[in-house]
Amino acid sequence: MTERIGRRPIAHDLALELSAAAMDFPLPPDQRARLDAHLEVCAGCRRTAGALDADARALARVVSTGAPSARPLLALIDAASVRPRRRTGRALTLVAAAVLLLAMVTGAMLGGALNTIRRPFGLEPFGVMWTQMAGPATLDALLPGSSLATVAALPLPGAPLIAGGSRAADAALWMSRDERTWQLVDDPDLGRGRIEAIAASGGRIVAVGASVDPDGLPAGRIWESADGRSWDMVAVPAMRSIAAVAVTPSLVVVAGVPRSFRDAPLWLSIDGGAWQAWDPGTMSRATVTGLAVGGPGFVAVGYDDRGGRAWTSSDGRTWTSAEPAGFERGRLVAVAATPAGLVAVGWTTDDAERTTPTAWISSDGSSWTRTHLDASVRDGRLAAVAPSPYGIVAVGGATDGSAAWVSDDGRTWQRLDTAPASDVPTLAAVGIHGEHVIVAGTGHDGPAIWSGRRP
Repeated sequence: MTERIGRRPIAHDLALELSAAAMDFPLPPDQRARLDAHLEVCAGCRRTAGALDADARALARVVSTGAPSARPLLALIDAASVRPRRRTGRALTLVAAAVLLLAMVTGAMLGGALNTIRRPFGLEPFGVMWTQMAGPATLDALLPGSSLATVAALPLPGAPLIAGGSRAADAALWMSRDERTWQLVDDPDLGRGRIEAIAASGGRIVAVGASVDPDGLPAGRIWESADGRSWDMVAVPAMRSIAAVAVTPSLVVVAGVPRSFRDAPLWLSIDGGAWQAWDPGTMSRATVTGLAVGGPGFVAVGYDDRGGRAWTSSDGRTWTSAEPAGFERGRLVAVAATPAGLVAVGWTTDDAERTTPTAWISSDGSSWTRTHLDASVRDGRLAAVAPSPYGIVAVGGATDGSAAWVSDDGRTWQRLDTAPASDVPTLAAVGIHGEHVIVAGTGHDGPAIWSGRRP
């Protein structure tokens, strides 16, 4: 069904996409007028758009007070783009958990000097010294809307660090070889949008995220590079967003939110060849949020309307769903291969809609064991996980600010006390650089990067 504005009709799906895009980017006057006219006459879309806006405003109060942007592009894309089973005259179902997931990606600057991990059962505290490596001025990212979403060490000589996110409305990448001196990558092919994830293997570096197409609608983007400084962009209009990437020397897999349930949830590039859509048939109506090289070959995590989901693949083409036990009311948002096995992180939601930071561990990706990191944490959520010289590190946030945990086995976790950090919403990314743990996020003044080490 469509509503007609003059001679130009606007569909319900388009109205919701425009509502989502308008929360991050101003709409052209013509599109703004068409959207307003549609919402005026369509009660279903008006209710859904209102619910989306209310959730985003509530998250802004809980997750971030005064941050440049509490609603990154990908949060809006996922929140407003849940694929319907059938149109029945009602508006698209709004999955609020998608907003929660990707509002976390706004990140937060980790502050303070010496923080300690609270070890349970009377164990001695585990000390980590955090040093700010880069702030908004260092990153030339004082513009409103600038944020960080991912950080990684590249497999290049000198192991440079690369961080990705957005600088105002543009996709942005920063590189450093010493953790202290950061250079904004100057490449016009990055364009407008936001980078959500980066992965590399050998001489191939792949970043993924989303942008806005000429019609003002969100669209998936893939950026490729051999050196981290010069990038080629691949538009993926069949995807609303791309949130995850895994890279091997012979295969790259990316995943995210297709434009419709008829579109493939995965895109593959084999031996450096052109990108091709790929539908394994086991991910329909699911949102894939994390990918890693691990398990039998690859592992993916995400969620659908039943709760958390996980899949494994030996070749990137055939994907098998994991056993559902332990995923009830869960949202899996990131996954990593660690010495202790596969570890996925996210949160679970109780009957009162409170969230608890949660980890899942698996030896093979087929069956998973769930662990609540800290039931005392109010509305805690995890955003990223990585193995480190000190153990498995998971980062995220809660209503009392940013948070991090460390575990030797993925089952028993000790919380890093981030109390010295003031006004910090959440941490968005964690990576490893030599003996240092690198965390990144966005504070009130803009994005920042910190390095942690044993004192």
